[in-house]
Amino acid sequence: MNVISAATTLSSLNASAPVAASPAAPAVHDGHEFLSDMLDVLNPLQHIPVVATLYRAVTHDTIDPVERVVGDTLYGGLMGLASSVGELVFQKLTGKDLGDTVLAFLGHGEDTPQRASDAYRQSATLAVAAN
Repeated sequence: MNVISAATTLSSLNASAPVAASPAAPAVHDGHEFLSDMLDVLNPLQHIPVVATLYRAVTHDTIDPVERVVGDTLYGGLMGLASSVGELVFQKLTGKDLGDTVLAFLGHGEDTPQRASDAYRQSATLAVAAN
């Protein structure tokens, strides 16, 4: 069998084979999303350790992991890279980043832990109401 007949045979097999559903193509990012990602990378308020947590708490802005690592590396060099990767590991394990955890511990985060005195008052009120 020569090369031409082999190519013809392969093309006829491919033409007669059932077409499988192709996986969905990845979403194409528009210019606005690219600009937003670049602003996240270049915005120093997103990468200064304490300031970044306060900035995100006040503005309710978020930053994706890739932009966080790139920006932290840009502003902090190898130490920024190491701290950013450590932060991502901590966030993957706990579900919250380190800054949000500290804010919650201080009583200023979204999931503020209930103080012991408030819990005692609440349980005492429930006990009196049950009687």
